[in-house]
Amino acid sequence: MKTFKVTKTKTQTFKPTNIKSLTEFNGAIAAGVNGKVLTKLPVESIEAKPQVRTVIENIDELAESMKSGQLIPITVIKGENNKYVVLQGERRWLAAKKAGLETVEAIVVDAPVSDSERIFGQLTENIQRDNMKLQDLIQSIRQLIRNGFNQTEIAARLGKDRTYISRIAALASSKEEVLKLIADCAVNDAQTAQILNNICEKSTNIAKDLEACKDKDGLISRGSAQAVLDRLQKIVPQKPKKVVAFEDRLKKKDFP
Repeated sequence: MKTFKVTKTKTQTFKPTNIKSLTEFNGAIAAGVNGKVLTKLPVESIEAKPQVRTVIENIDELAESMKSGQLIPITVIKGENNKYVVLQGERRWLAAKKAGLETVEAIVVDAPVSDSERIFGQLTENIQRDNMKLQDLIQSIRQLIRNGFNQTEIAARLGKDRTYISRIAALASSKEEVLKLIADCAVNDAQTAQILNNICEKSTNIAKDLEACKDKDGLISRGSAQAVLDRLQKIVPQKPKKVVAFEDRLKKKDFP
């Protein structure tokens, strides 16, 4: 009896790292990304509205790289007066403008059904890169909680541990001095910010101890903040001596 060997068909996996330009990307998946076809839009036909990410850095560097080609498309929704609104990729759009490009590669999608869905979508893009500013993250998580989502739901949607989301949410009620350091981008780590809150609770001179956490550039690392907290925890407050009335001392003959 003759036997035959059945060879299993190999499934080819799409690897974005192998795509060097959006032209190749568009050709490789002509049917579109998630059902949406890539298109080129005039840069001037796009506008931005408030995003979860308010601090945008390194635009000049990205603008230079985009002159050689745009790797990742931006996501937009249709706005009014033949305009499009950036949903994801505002930094790339700003870099395209800075580079003097006339068009930008984009995917046009339906508008989010709610403000919460918009926040989730923008957070998902930014939070996985670990470069989102702590202040923006705190405000976004706070808004989602106000919109009725609990921390477990938020963690599941963002692919983060619930403890992480809980720590971020708790920072919304930080000490005033710590909130200012977060707003000034002196600290961008949730655990470090919590250490600073602990310093404020134990310190008798908050301004001096927080200043001691900074490096020469005015930034605060987790290690430097922990060192200050450790120092404060080693200081044992002296108990005030009990004042004994002269009459009591006289009875006990406790006087010079």
